[in-house]
Amino acid sequence: ENNSYADYTRLNNALTKAEAVLNDGKTYTNVTKSAFNTALKNAKAVEPGLLSDKQDYIDSVADKLEKATNGLKVKADYTAYKTALQKAKTEVTKTDLYTADTISNLEKVIEDAGKLNQDLSVDEQNQITEQVTKLNNAVNALEKQNANYTAYNVLLSELQGIISANNTDKK
Repeated sequence: ENNSYADYTRLNNALTKAEAVLNDGKTYTNVTKSAFNTALKNAKAVEPGLLSDKQDYIDSVADKLEKATNGLKVKADYTAYKTALQKAKTEVTKTDLYTADTISNLEKVIEDAGKLNQDLSVDEQNQITEQVTKLNNAVNALEKQNANYTAYNVLLSELQGIISANNTDKK
């Protein structure tokens, strides 16, 4: 019977690397960070002083932590997206200023932009840039309505009537 202790070197190295990643100041995608947190929790839960018959288990936990650490993906930058979306949402409310067609187009672009995955990695930054371009293009494509002179013409007509009546009274 073999009562020697298991070797924790690989697990300890994986934990050291994982702890360094926790303090690197980077923001990782939720999906990869979640997998990492689970693997880290499991690694920290391995009790010390296990015997060598548990070596496969210890190595398996270390392997999962190494894979999760190496699998972390830095989250993409959504700053320009948030700015463009906010501007579009502000402009789309100005239905008295812009033509119905261009407002309708902007509404569709905003709807599409709203479907953008909010957990993309830096490798997928182009998807965000694409939405920013579409939003900005739709905002820039807004056409102002022709001025509506109906109220003005009614008032002008009334004024002309008053002036005419006034002039008739003086004769």
